[in-house]
Amino acid sequence: MWNTTNSVDLESEELSLIDCEIQQISQLPLKPHLRLLNLHCNQVRAINSLGGLVNLCHLDLSSNHIHIIEGLDFLACLRTLNLSCNVIEVVQGLDNLR
Repeated sequence: MWNTTNSVDLESEELSLIDCEIQQISQLPLKPHLRLLNLHCNQVRAINSLGGLVNLCHLDLSSNHIHIIEGLDFLACLRTLNLSCNVIEVVQGLDNLR
């Protein structure tokens, strides 16, 4: 299980926290220079707290508990998005993605 006392390299451009029982993205120490965020197989229910990740290119939120896809349209650098194995019911806010 991940918590704020876990050691994370905050200078790295990649953050992979797989199967760490993370429930909220907001509990993570996300930095603007992050290019890859992998939260596969956690307990995330909402996509939020990504506003400052202006350099994010790869986002993996697969195998979580996400119902609504929203709040991603400001991620101008995003190239890959994996939301497989969620319980998605609503898709919105993807208009500005390429």
